[in-house]
Amino acid sequence: MKKVTLQFLLLLGLLVMAVIGCREDVLLQEETEIIPTETDPDPTGNAVTYETDLIGRVVDPSGTPITGATVVVGDDQVLSDDFGFFEFSDVDAPSIGLYVKVTKPGYFTAGTHHFPTEAAAATIRITALPEQTFTFLANQGYQTTMDNGAQLSIPADAVGRAGVPYEGTVTIASTWLDPEADATLSTMPGALLGVDADGETQFLRTYGMMAVEMRDENGAELQLLEGQQAQLNFPLSSSLGERAPDMIPLWHFDETAGVWVEEGTALRTQDSYEAQVSHFSWWNCDDPFDVTLLCLNITSTDGDTLDNVKACFLDNGLTLCNPIGEHCGLVPAGTSLTVVIKDFCDNVLHMEDVGPIDGDLFDPTFVDIEITLPVYGLHTFEGQLLDCGSQVISSNGLVELTIGNQSYLDATLDNGAYSISFFNCASEDEEVTLTGYNLDELLTGNLSTNLMPNQEEYTVDVMACGEELDDFFLLNTLDDTVLIGNCEAIVSSAETLIRAVGSPFALLGIKGFEEGTFDANLISATASAFTRDISCTITEYGPVGGTIKGSFTSAEFTGTFSATRIR
Repeated sequence: MKKVTLQFLLLLGLLVMAVIGCREDVLLQEETEIIPTETDPDPTGNAVTYETDLIGRVVDPSGTPITGATVVVGDDQVLSDDFGFFEFSDVDAPSIGLYVKVTKPGYFTAGTHHFPTEAAAATIRITALPEQTFTFLANQGYQTTMDNGAQLSIPADAVGRAGVPYEGTVTIASTWLDPEADATLSTMPGALLGVDADGETQFLRTYGMMAVEMRDENGAELQLLEGQQAQLNFPLSSSLGERAPDMIPLWHFDETAGVWVEEGTALRTQDSYEAQVSHFSWWNCDDPFDVTLLCLNITSTDGDTLDNVKACFLDNGLTLCNPIGEHCGLVPAGTSLTVVIKDFCDNVLHMEDVGPIDGDLFDPTFVDIEITLPVYGLHTFEGQLLDCGSQVISSNGLVELTIGNQSYLDATLDNGAYSISFFNCASEDEEVTLTGYNLDELLTGNLSTNLMPNQEEYTVDVMACGEELDDFFLLNTLDDTVLIGNCEAIVSSAETLIRAVGSPFALLGIKGFEEGTFDANLISATASAFTRDISCTITEYGPVGGTIKGSFTSAEFTGTFSATRIR
C-alpha cells in the first residue's frame, strides 16, 4: 500500500522529521555531486566522509523558527532566514559525526551531530534554548538555586576578562537539563560523544548538564579569573541515585570540535553531584563507554516503513528516546540493549532485546524491527469525495484526516472513494476532522465527527466545497504523496522560486517568468535531495501579492502548486 502523509506548518511536532529549507538567495542551478571519499585517520581510526549538502532549520523549544541565528560548520557559517532555514553546499560529512553549531544573542549555544551512513543530503533540526538573564555585582559574587534544584555559586571578585578583574555589573544566564527528559537530547549542544583524558572517543551516559554564560555591561563575554573556581551542583532524582557512582568524570563542551572533553571529576553528596569548575561553558556529569552506532529499520508486519514512532535504547536503566523519528543513535559498544518503540502518546508498541552491539563508531549495526500494531488502536474512515454539486471527484482530489496533532492523507482516490486507516493514541472521544480538496477548482471543505467507543470503521462522505484553496504544494512520487499547506513564490533575476514552507519541505526553481512551460529543478526530502530534468507549466503568473500556479513532472514524480507571490 502506498504510504501517504500530510503535515501542515502549524502541525509541526514529534511526528515531523528534521525540517529542511533554504535561504531566499539560494538558486537551484547546479546539481550537487555526492561522492564518498576516505579521510585521513583520526584519533579513533579511519572514517568515511560523504560530500553532501546540509540543509536544516533552527527553532526554539516550542517549534517557533529562529531568524538570524549564526549556523557554523567548520570554517563556514550562514544565517538562518526568516523561517529559520539554512543551507550549506558540498559539506564533508564524516561518518563519525558532523558537528553543526548555532549561536544567537539571547540563546544558549546550541548544536547537533549528523551521523551519515550513506551518500545522501543531511536534513537536520536544531533547537536553541532561550536565555533567562539575571545580574549581580562582580565584587559581591552570585548564588542561585534553579527551579529544578540545580545550584550555582560564584565567589566574590572572581570574574574577569583576558585575566583582568572586572568590577562592574555582570549579566548571567544559566540552565540545567534533566537527563531523564526526552527534550534534553534535542536541546543539548551536541551528541553524547566525548573524548576522555586518554584521547579516546567515548559514548557518554549523562547524569545532568548545566550551562553558564556571563557578559559585561556591553555584552562582551566574561570568564572566571585564573585561580578562581565556581561550584556547580547537579541534582539527582531517586531513580538516578540508585545507580549513580560516588565519583563521576566531569566533561565540558568544546564548541569548536563539537565534543565533550573530560576535565576533572564531580563528587556525590547524597542527592546531587558537586563540582568545582575553573571556566564556564556547558558542563556534563557522565559515565563513559566505548561507543558504536545503532540504526533501526522499523516496519509494520505489512512491510510499511514507520516514521511516526519514537525509538528508545535502554541499557541498565539508561533511556535514549529519539524525539524526531530518526532511528540512529550512539549506544555503548559490546553490550546488549532493550529497544522500546513508542507512539507519540508514549504508549509502548514494541520491546525487543538486541545485541550484543559489536563494532565501533565507524562500523554501525543495522537492526530490523517489525511491529504488530494493536488492533484496538486501528480506525478506518471510508467514503466518497464530492464537489459542490455532490458529484464524485474521481481524480485530482484528496482527503485529509486530522486527529489531535496527527494528520493522514489519501490522495489515491479509487473513482472518488477514499480510505484512511490510522492508529489513534489519543482518547476514544477524540474529535476527527475530515477535509476534502478539489485541486481542479481549488476548493476545500471540512466536517468534524467523534470516535465512538468500540467502533473501528466509519463511513463518511466529504464535500470539497465552501472555501478557496489559496496556497498549497502537492507532490506525488511512487512511494509517497505529500501536501504542504503553506506555499509562497519568490521571483529573483535568475528564476521563479516556489517554496513550500512545511515538513517535508519542497523548493522548486523554475527558469521562467511568465505563463508557459519551462525547465525546473527541485529540492525535496520526499522526492530526492536534488532533481533536475523537470518540466514545469505555469498557468498563472501574478504580481507581488498575487498568485503563481502551475504543475510539474519528471520521470520520478508529478506535482501541482498554487503560491502567493511575496516578491
